[in-house]
Amino acid sequence: MFVQLTKEVNRNVQPNLILGVHDLQRQFYTQIDGQFTCIISMEKIDFNLINDNYCDCMDGSDEPGTNACANGQFFCTEQNHKAYPNVIPSSKVNDGICDCCDGSDEWLQKVLPYKLSDDTQDQLRKYQSPCSYRCTTWAQEMIWLIVNNLNYEGAKVFVDERFPILELCGFYSNVKSVPECHRNSIEFAKQLKDPRCLKTHLKHEYLPEEILNQTEKAKVIYIARNPKDTCLSTYHYYKNMLNIIDCSLEEFCDYFISGTNPYTGDYWNHVLYFWQRRNQPNVLFIKYEDMKCNLINVIRKVATFLQKSLTEDEETNLLNWLDFKSMKNNSAVNHDALYQKSGFMRSGQTDEHKKEMSEEIIKKFDSWIENSLKNTDYEM
Repeated sequence: MFVQLTKEVNRNVQPNLILGVHDLQRQFYTQIDGQFTCIISMEKIDFNLINDNYCDCMDGSDEPGTNACANGQFFCTEQNHKAYPNVIPSSKVNDGICDCCDGSDEWLQKVLPYKLSDDTQDQLRKYQSPCSYRCTTWAQEMIWLIVNNLNYEGAKVFVDERFPILELCGFYSNVKSVPECHRNSIEFAKQLKDPRCLKTHLKHEYLPEEILNQTEKAKVIYIARNPKDTCLSTYHYYKNMLNIIDCSLEEFCDYFISGTNPYTGDYWNHVLYFWQRRNQPNVLFIKYEDMKCNLINVIRKVATFLQKSLTEDEETNLLNWLDFKSMKNNSAVNHDALYQKSGFMRSGQTDEHKKEMSEEIIKKFDSWIENSLKNTDYEM
């Protein structure tokens, strides 16, 4: 993760969480008696002044994550994409243009008053904020391609036919208008050839015991997301895509926090079960936010976990395939045909809950999170 530091944010953070800092410079961003020493100009300032949007150091090193210092540099969180820069002038931070491939330079998600067409942005290879991000279907596509040796031709088949969602037959068994992979998902999955990729949102109690006790060779890749964003995404999916709820966001948040969903259960029981097993050889635990911060690193982790190897060119091609604009326009993954409307793939931005949730709801979530994570080592 990275911390998006502004004046209103608590800056009592570890040095590896300072946004805009290169890995080799992180050693300098350590509190010594509550102070920070400017890297080149050597002035000493209060550590809390780092990334406060005011240039205190002559060398600009106190503002690695903002555009306050004209002579500063911003190091993209993702440092391994050949088609995009690794470092940009600080003046380009939060200017409304996505310079870093991961969008880490546009953490304010500033929207420019003019909007270039998608074709123009593609031609210029300059994309406007809010920067691209992906959803769980994004991870679904990434995993399937790695498992299947980057078979892009095979990836033209609807993603849920290649990578079925096990529980869907419980909802669609009598709905003839949906595809077979949804209406009869378990039997459909049984007919797939190995190696099979299967997806589920269900709590662990519904999974085969052989997977949980490692008597089967199946591997589990668990993807967790900030619970506030998870709740908001679920709310929009249920209300706007499935049309199965008619309630306010506040009411749905209370329902989400209550943990009474019979299929997914309590959010933290769901997440912590696999977090506590993340070091088992058949489990890989990934955070949604890590995919945003450093997708290439996650791709490499998944490839290693699945005992696959990718060349640099193959990694670049996969990153291009997983680009949000490509995904959103890809009929095999965007689900537009299934729902007869767009919207399944929304913006997918991290911290999107801040735009829609009231202060009261966020405080309720924060209290719930704090209580739920007591006596655990889980990190948000």
